[in-house]
Amino acid sequence: MKHRFILILTIAAIALNFGCQGKNAKGRKVKVEAKPFNVVAIFLPLQVFTANVIGQREGVFLDRLLPASGIDPHNYSMSPQDVAKLYESDVIIINGFSFEQRFADTIGEIEDEALVVNASEGITPILYGESEDDPEHPKVDVNPHCWASPKTAITMVENIRNGLIKADPKGTEVYMANTANYIDRLKALDAQIALTLAGVPGRGIVTFHNAFDYFARDYGLDIIAVIETHPGQQPSAGELAKLANLIKESGVKVIFAEPQYPTEIADVLAKETGAEVLVLDPYGTGTFSLDGYELVWQANLKNLVKALS
Repeated sequence: MKHRFILILTIAAIALNFGCQGKNAKGRKVKVEAKPFNVVAIFLPLQVFTANVIGQREGVFLDRLLPASGIDPHNYSMSPQDVAKLYESDVIIINGFSFEQRFADTIGEIEDEALVVNASEGITPILYGESEDDPEHPKVDVNPHCWASPKTAITMVENIRNGLIKADPKGTEVYMANTANYIDRLKALDAQIALTLAGVPGRGIVTFHNAFDYFARDYGLDIIAVIETHPGQQPSAGELAKLANLIKESGVKVIFAEPQYPTEIADVLAKETGAEVLVLDPYGTGTFSLDGYELVWQANLKNLVKALS
């Protein structure tokens, strides 16, 4: 009996030791409490925002639902492993604005068990769908690409902070400090973009799809044309001809492609109009790093200056 008791204690100690090893948002090993606090961000930009809020908070494990690359976030279907990940979470960070429409039933089923944080709360939505330019899709939808503008990103980071504080009030001081630091960086990025774009004469851009409507609204740009009004749905020959004429008439010198999608259509339009193809990256997929969002927008800004000068 005594030997059995010692064996049980030994197994418990080993289990406790293993349970106290993990990684924080930066991937560094830390000691954590036996029960981890699991946070799941739906996709890459939300993961970056959330990681900057969590920082070195011990015991908090951050994961991402959608793969960081090689997929179209608009058309992704969850695997059984994805569903399990959501069910094991304490907090789920969603984009909102119907971005998670394909996962809505699953998320709705676990709302009583996990806190669902809507990062887009308080952002004025941009609607699209019901217009003369889109007669085949008369239903009004909300443009979900609110993360693709540093101004709205600040609001999203604040919402994430508030949600984490609600779910993990003991971490309030850490979350507040980390958020203040990250928002200072985003405000500096916002100011740089605003000042830089104010110094170039052009205002019209042609984008691959409607990922930059919030950015255009926030920084006073005019989206003259969109190549694919719905991701993955290529324009017809007639639509391509109309796009080419519109680009020629507008005098736009650059057509923006996105790294997540093939450039063939943009290349065809460029050949037809004499425009150059450059990249404007909404950072829906890509490489995770704590400064990944800022690095992408620094690169975007260079291409925007070239397009608008």
